[in-house]
Amino acid sequence: MSEAPAVPPITRIHELGSDDLVQALAQLFEGAPGFVARLALDRPFDSDAALSERACVIALTMPESEQIELLAAHPRIGAPPATVSALSFREQGYDRDTVPAGVSDNTEEEAARRQLATDLERLNAAYEARFGFRFVIHVAGRSRAEIARLMEGHLAADREVEKRRALLDVVDIARERLMRLRGAEEGPLKTEIHYGKAAVSTYRTYATPLRGVTPIPESPFTGRGNVLFAAELDVRVLGEGFLSAYTEGDNRQVVATDTMKNFIHRESMAFAGSTLEGWLFFIGRRFLEMYPHMERLVVTGRE
Repeated sequence: MSEAPAVPPITRIHELGSDDLVQALAQLFEGAPGFVARLALDRPFDSDAALSERACVIALTMPESEQIELLAAHPRIGAPPATVSALSFREQGYDRDTVPAGVSDNTEEEAARRQLATDLERLNAAYEARFGFRFVIHVAGRSRAEIARLMEGHLAADREVEKRRALLDVVDIARERLMRLRGAEEGPLKTEIHYGKAAVSTYRTYATPLRGVTPIPESPFTGRGNVLFAAELDVRVLGEGFLSAYTEGDNRQVVATDTMKNFIHRESMAFAGSTLEGWLFFIGRRFLEMYPHMERLVVTGRE
């Protein structure tokens, strides 16, 4: 497990030499030299958000051989802890394992741990045999057991849809890493008050197929049968107004996480679109309209 070096501020990234820039970006994407070289050539970036947007475009439009290389750069879910980077170590939850594998006195706990490792090995092999590329997902705090259940479901996905989802998750992972590393650079006095609700499932059925959508460079999507539109959402809300709940026990500003889930389910009935991107934009806007004290909202989703 290697330590993660600092990432230069966005205002300095365009000043770096090519080799230094590639090295700075590589940790966000676990290496992937072909992709990182393409991204480095695309500077200057006006902001971290602009960097992420360009990363999405490049990931979705570059040759498939480089897309597969980008996915293969990430470690498998359940990879041995000693073989992963410092950032992956934390993302896969190894820093939360209170007892290292193989040394627990609790035989049931150790048996469950071994069974999960066996299940993940089987699922990784089945996924790679099915799709021809590695399973990558934005873990977002979920346990390896939760990810194993999700991986099982992804085995039934369409190959192109699944590849696109995985590539976008790679960029989501990099975006989260960049935010975390930026926070570390700014020192211990920086605070970010946030909480949220993860893995909220929503479903919509449609009688009329969606056809004739004009593809854009960022996406080859042209339509779907629309028998079922299903998405799993994660919501993270931020705002200084929530600080009093932690310092003074004043919960008046807090929106309960179950209320968030119920709000998402209710608003899904009012959503007239049929794409994940449209659904995320719609529900994000509705949250901010309903709860204006939420200073910032991060909504991510998976079909």
